[in-house]
Amino acid sequence: MDVAELARVHVERRGVLDEAIASLTERPGRTLLTGLGTVLGVGVLVAVLGLTATASSQIDSAFTALSATEVTITQSSDPVATRSMAFPADFETRVRRIAGVVDAGLSWQIPAEVAPVDASPVPGAEGLRPSGNVVAASPGALRVAQAHVRMGRLYDDFAQACRARVVVIGPVLADDLGVASLSGHPALTIAGISFPIIGVLSDAARHPELLDDLIVPSSTARSIWGDPSAGSPATGWVSVRKGAGNVVADQLVAAVAPTHPDDFQVTAPPDPRRLRGAVNSSLQSLFLLLAGVCLLVGMVGIANTTFVSVIERLGEIGLRRAYGARRIHIAAQFLCEATVIGFVGGLVGALLGLGVVVGTAITHHWTAVLPSYVVVAGPVVGAATALVAAVYPALRAARIEPITALRVGAS
Repeated sequence: MDVAELARVHVERRGVLDEAIASLTERPGRTLLTGLGTVLGVGVLVAVLGLTATASSQIDSAFTALSATEVTITQSSDPVATRSMAFPADFETRVRRIAGVVDAGLSWQIPAEVAPVDASPVPGAEGLRPSGNVVAASPGALRVAQAHVRMGRLYDDFAQACRARVVVIGPVLADDLGVASLSGHPALTIAGISFPIIGVLSDAARHPELLDDLIVPSSTARSIWGDPSAGSPATGWVSVRKGAGNVVADQLVAAVAPTHPDDFQVTAPPDPRRLRGAVNSSLQSLFLLLAGVCLLVGMVGIANTTFVSVIERLGEIGLRRAYGARRIHIAAQFLCEATVIGFVGGLVGALLGLGVVVGTAITHHWTAVLPSYVVVAGPVVGAATALVAAVYPALRAARIEPITALRVGAS
């Protein structure tokens, strides 16, 4: 190809792009509506990938701080384990000797028929039957659960040693009973025994189920109602340092019951990487499907608009063919217009998606995480989507004969 031919091709290509831009600016409303589908599709795509990455980083930190730092040990349901209380009396002392253990405690539920609750001692609550279960828990169990009170206090090791008859209740029960203050020494009757309310929980990060319960010292429960029943066996909660969960789980049974290990089952914390992968997979599968639907709608919109544009511009097509324009020039004209729409729509969508990720992170006090390639790929995905959508209308336009186009355009 000589210099003159190269110059002619360059002029033709530049002319196609100039004409495409001029055609789009002549119809700004249609151009805007045509590109809206691409904007939404690319915006959702970028937002999904960014929010998934951002949420994953938050899941890692929260999961490591709570679930990954707790090991549970429960009595086995195996018939061989016939003892109602297989845990040794010095369970907590034994467990705390394991390297990596922060704290430990026991808890179990008292059957409702064994420990019925009556709210009559609470002023204004006569005849009310409180909801929630009576749970026996050692002070160590409350520490492992990261329980805190909004009023009053939790019972301590001294109360445990003295088998004190006290109870800590959840916030829902306190509201139902109208307990707004502990200055009047309100009490509940459990199995006919008065239990003063010494505290009202505000939260229990590791075991939020405690917020619906009535909690009494485990030593008190054993002295009044005996050992845990077979239907509600005791559970040991063990808090560990970060990264020590599986190591502690491997040693726990040997430390608690070296002579009868089959009486216990240990639950180690799951791998946070598996949780992150599962969450990522679920989020991405759901929202990428939504992004794909938006891109598909955008493709249909671009294809339909381009096809209508071909019909409306038959006279222009015929005139250009009459002046020597080849089929490839006509096809390139419409493909170029669609690609420009897709590129600009993808760029706008990527910026909107980035704004959604940053705004969400700021609102929840998170650290925004977004792979750099996502924003760069947004305009490319938009342009490619629009280019594919416009192939069929562009080929239809290229196959139109000049005389037919001029005749239809003139009519």
